[in-house]
Amino acid sequence: MFIIDVSYSAICNGMLSTVIFSIKELLGKLPEDNRIGFVTVDSSAQYYNFTNETDYPSMLVVSEFEESYIPLPINALVVQLGSHMPAINAFLDSLEMLFETSRKTESCLGSVLEALASAQYSGPGSFLVFQTTLPNIGEGILVKTGGVSLLGTNKEYKLLVEKTRFYRNFTLSLNEKERSVDFFVFNSDFDLPSVAPLSRNTGGMVHYYPTFRNGEPSQEIFFRDLENLLKETSTAHLLGM
Repeated sequence: MFIIDVSYSAICNGMLSTVIFSIKELLGKLPEDNRIGFVTVDSSAQYYNFTNETDYPSMLVVSEFEESYIPLPINALVVQLGSHMPAINAFLDSLEMLFETSRKTESCLGSVLEALASAQYSGPGSFLVFQTTLPNIGEGILVKTGGVSLLGTNKEYKLLVEKTRFYRNFTLSLNEKERSVDFFVFNSDFDLPSVAPLSRNTGGMVHYYPTFRNGEPSQEIFFRDLENLLKETSTAHLLGM
């Protein structure tokens, strides 16, 4: 499952365009029986239904977070790569344009992860999270840590302190369902100690690009990191059913 930040910050720093390009380049290297899905995240969560018998998925938007839920059956969100490749390619080709005029600075990532963690699956798989903006609405709200400004000061320890146990708390549910979570973080002031337990305790990793800018060496590093991860997870079908 690819969970992609489409907030204004993710557009401005080039994260969104880089993630789209990289996924398109690498999907063709995955086995056709892999099952994948997409969720995009800003002030709302956008889920994509690839089983609507068209060449382009329909979008279902969740913008209220009193109760976390997925607005479609999991077998409509997660589909076989080989049989849906035209629709997946069409979706990726248009994704950046779909959000290019957005000025939304919010992220409901915590609520999205909580909803996905509560779904029922019948096989192992992975959530791949690409994020620039701190979750700041819904569940699992995080705040800026102070980043590099705290380095070398007597407050540097705060960069290592877990601020909330929200993300840690549903690792047991994910482990029972054989879900791993990998974070790709493109923000130098992201609260890594609070989200890292979700990756560490589910067998995933946190990939950190604090100075990321599109076109710089960090873009190539990210591509290699994603390529290596997809090689490792392809046998698990990314998000198995």
